[in-house]
Amino acid sequence: MFLGSFQHNIDKKGRVFMPAKFRDELGEKFIISQDISGKRCLCVYSLPEWEKFVEKIDRLPSTKSSVAKRFLFANAFDVEFDTQGRILVPINLREFARLDSKADILGVNN
Repeated sequence: MFLGSFQHNIDKKGRVFMPAKFRDELGEKFIISQDISGKRCLCVYSLPEWEKFVEKIDRLPSTKSSVAKRFLFANAFDVEFDTQGRILVPINLREFARLDSKADILGVNN
């Protein structure tokens, strides 16, 4: 479970440090994506949680699921930590979320 809030700097290459407790929950590889609700934030999912999320979208009627899938998959990236516990946030996601020099990292359950 992801709990707490943290603020970390984003370096010039677009890397941001992730708290150790979040790294343990996320695993080696995970997904970063635009928030599907339209808010200017990013969501990070462990692979098992991403699969559950996609399964929920698959259950929607095809007219709704196809729109959601295009948005979701077009704006999602596989991510892994570097040796210092940082992730590289893709430039288009940084621009979308208006991330420049600082990032607020919030735990929101799963």
